[in-house]
Amino acid sequence: MRDLIMSDNARIYFFNPTPKNSNNGLYFIRMGENMPDKNYFVERYGDTRRNLGGLYVLEYVISGQGYIECDGKVYHVKGGDVYFLNRGFAHRYYSDKDDPMHKVWLNCAGPYIAGIFDSLGITEGVFCAHFDAESLFKRLRDLLVSVDYKNIDRVYDRAALIVTELILGAATSNRIKDYENEDVVYEVKRYIDSDAGLKSSLDEICARFYQNKSYLIFRFRKEFGITPHKYVLQRKMEAAKEMLATGYMQIKEISNRLGFASPQYFSSAFRSYYGKTPLEYRAELQNQNKDGFLV
Repeated sequence: MRDLIMSDNARIYFFNPTPKNSNNGLYFIRMGENMPDKNYFVERYGDTRRNLGGLYVLEYVISGQGYIECDGKVYHVKGGDVYFLNRGFAHRYYSDKDDPMHKVWLNCAGPYIAGIFDSLGITEGVFCAHFDAESLFKRLRDLLVSVDYKNIDRVYDRAALIVTELILGAATSNRIKDYENEDVVYEVKRYIDSDAGLKSSLDEICARFYQNKSYLIFRFRKEFGITPHKYVLQRKMEAAKEMLATGYMQIKEISNRLGFASPQYFSSAFRSYYGKTPLEYRAELQNQNKDGFLV
């Protein structure tokens, strides 16, 4: 089945439908730029350029937004994002109707790029990163438009270096982002464990650490096996039991110290968590002390 490409606003900078054998094993097939077009749509069925080992698509979104569908997943990309479409995967991608993409792209194939993908562990159908690749694509464009039969080997070698820089730069950018996010979730956990963190809500924690709530929940749960909301509640309940055991702090004071909206809300949360109210828990402790079970 042939690929489906719908675009009325494209510029083609380089087109080599029957790539000449390359000395470095990287085959450049096509390069171009798509101007914003709300009807832009591409669908490939996974067998494109099978004779060359499969097609790789490298694209950089200059502005606008779009979506990629592959393997049951939907990826949202926007200005400043680079994405790679791996060989052998069926996929479709298209512009946002209200904010269509302006992007540059390169189609290539061969064992050289296959080796880079394999060495970096890029095995899924789609790889996305927020990485400023516009200047790299411009350098590729300027090289490929200058190709002729006399300079093709030299141009392809230089272009191969740029492709390597592009893929490695995007992969490194994602790893750095993961390290930074890992550091943030550990900072969040340390803050929740502190006295100041006991009084904070999840919204306040997100604002303090400049984190998107949904993404923080995802990262925290992935790292610690519990959502930050549940961990905050767990820490509050543990601290509440310690305060109730002292015997002198009033329920209102404990509620305020732990950041609950009211003593009634604190009592309700405590009962839901432990199956008894704070007063019942304190009375139970006092009875155990009288009977000599606690010292």
